[in-house]
Amino acid sequence: MSSYVNEVNKRVSCIEDRQFILEKMRIFEESNDRNELAEISKELFPYEKKYMPCYTEDCAILICTVGLREAPIILSVLAVKPKKCILLHTKGSLRTVEMIEDDIDIKELGVVFERVEIDEVDASKNYDVMKKQVIERLREKSKVRVDPTGGRKIMGTAVGAIAFYFRIPMVYLHAEEKAGISVPFTGSIRDIKNPYEHYGDIDMQFLKYNFDHGYFNSALEICDQLRRTVHDRDICLKLGFIKKLTEIYRDWNGFVHSQYYQNPKDREELTYLSKRLESIKKDCERLGFELIRKEDMERNITFLNALENGWQNRSNIVDVPRIVDIYMNAIRRAEQELYDDAVARMYRCIEMCATLLLEKEGIENINKISKKDYAEFAAKHGMDYETLMSKFNELSNYKGSKEKLEPKERPGLNDQMMLLRTIDNRAAKIYAEMNMPEEMSESARDKRNRSILAHGTSPITKEDYLSIERYVKRIMILTIEESEFRTNTKQAAFPKLMI
Repeated sequence: MSSYVNEVNKRVSCIEDRQFILEKMRIFEESNDRNELAEISKELFPYEKKYMPCYTEDCAILICTVGLREAPIILSVLAVKPKKCILLHTKGSLRTVEMIEDDIDIKELGVVFERVEIDEVDASKNYDVMKKQVIERLREKSKVRVDPTGGRKIMGTAVGAIAFYFRIPMVYLHAEEKAGISVPFTGSIRDIKNPYEHYGDIDMQFLKYNFDHGYFNSALEICDQLRRTVHDRDICLKLGFIKKLTEIYRDWNGFVHSQYYQNPKDREELTYLSKRLESIKKDCERLGFELIRKEDMERNITFLNALENGWQNRSNIVDVPRIVDIYMNAIRRAEQELYDDAVARMYRCIEMCATLLLEKEGIENINKISKKDYAEFAAKHGMDYETLMSKFNELSNYKGSKEKLEPKERPGLNDQMMLLRTIDNRAAKIYAEMNMPEEMSESARDKRNRSILAHGTSPITKEDYLSIERYVKRIMILTIEESEFRTNTKQAAFPKLMI
């Protein structure tokens, strides 16, 4: 009884009202007659309304489920004092709605009421009704509250789940009961923590999906949203590291490791992805949790080190790690069904392979080859310059004038591959196969050329991509040898989040 006394003393300022209420509460506590309890509760209800404690948060719209009792809804509205109240009722509780709207104290507030009919038990139907007739009309959800106090339990459960899912704050009128009757002056509006927000489980799965499939900007948006709403300390700590990991793999996916600088001294610390990843690896080990498999992180760090150690401040770096990195980047694009992007990257791999193969033959600067370089290339393979050009002409099926047979200072991919074919290079032969029509169809090279990102306006299909990728893979293996190719692709593979 003392708790009731304290609550009444705290709420009721009028001495006469207080004495009357306390006397009725004493009788209520001593009685075991349910009818008497109900009568006392009804008698004290006007006082409860008068002295109902106010809800302290800002609520413009209150959404209430309505059952057969009007009292809980009336108390909720009086406590929250919304500008608008949406009453979710069934056919059977329409009379209750009328009683709520006609309440004299409610009318004094000037609340605007809207009625929306829901089903007593059909949760899927209620989801559809809530989404189309209620949620889509809401603007600032932070100023909306859902109160599932009234109605059947299944109604409250369905509506509450929908509110949680759409991140609409919930409240509940909590009151003690005796013999099924609410104890007067024990009712108060309480906030209900959203478990979806508290632990972020559903969004964490969306976060994992986006990270695992290379949608790093989307993953970062989800991560930031979770960090603003999740209240579990351990999860918040992990989210901080997940954000850093996502930023690293986003930057890696964007080739930040090979960024060009006008002044090499201006190279930012952020380009050192291996150091950033190593730092997170140590922190995770120290804190005892694993967001990415340790073995995967170590392989990635090794590969990033190779990329960074091969960095030179020029626009065209050609080395094994970068060729593999572009190849793996193309595969990720293909997994996202961005086949034109994937093929553009694959073709860049072929160009880099041709350059790397010629570098192995002593032609160090493919962007500026002199006649002397061609002559030295020929001599290295037991030919003179004229013989080299003759072979080049024959393989090119070129029938122009002799003036046009002069070597180019900056040969393109075709000329580079043709030059390699003069010495029977196996990778160059695969490239030649790539230019041959496939089973009454266009060649793989023609498929690439008609891409909207090459010389045409037609999109690349999955079949086109697979046709091109198998040639690129063979050329790469012949360029850097299979064991090195396997090792590098394994080290360059992006990991999966372990959440």
